[in-house]
Amino acid sequence: MHSSPLSLPNRLSLPFWAGLALPLLLALSAGCTTLPPAPPSDALAQAQWEAHRDRLSRLNDWTLRGRAAYTTPTEGGSLSLFWQHQGTQTRLVLTSALGQGGAELLIDPLGASLRDSEGREYSAESADTLLQRLTGLPVPVSALSRWIIGLPEDDASPTRLDAQGRLRQLESDGWLVQYREYVEVNDHVLPRRLTVEREDLQLRLVIDAWTLP
Repeated sequence: MHSSPLSLPNRLSLPFWAGLALPLLLALSAGCTTLPPAPPSDALAQAQWEAHRDRLSRLNDWTLRGRAAYTTPTEGGSLSLFWQHQGTQTRLVLTSALGQGGAELLIDPLGASLRDSEGREYSAESADTLLQRLTGLPVPVSALSRWIIGLPEDDASPTRLDAQGRLRQLESDGWLVQYREYVEVNDHVLPRRLTVEREDLQLRLVIDAWTLP
């Protein structure tokens, strides 16, 4: 017995199309809700940055523990960092990656002093001058104390912001600072990874822990 061929109407009825259209529209509308929000406008990012900058400007006391790697045209190395900043006083302890040798740098408005692992002491009118003299590296310690919390050294420094109104990049006195990652600490958002570079030196900084009052 042969079955007769299935016959279809030339035109499908309106209820048939309506039955397909409603689920399709619901699926499309559900899909739209998963799209990421549009990036904020430049004006919004600027407003977020100004609020963020003002909060950081009032952050006078902080402590960090982290690591630094440096590269020059002729050498490279890595260090562990303990950096304590309280008002106008700064204490920076540098230790070699293997824990052998190190130095303690103290900075105040009168100048900078450094004590090495053998107890020898050195001093200069600024930390930048002192480290340049002892290591031959142009480490911008004064500027770094602001860059490392996510602030430019001054308002004249050219900057680029990310979508959340935080620094993504800044330029100052031949240095290029790029912020790779941020972390929330109490009520602040602070850098977690950044690079600081000039033609003759690159610093890669990772902050493992921030401590705020």
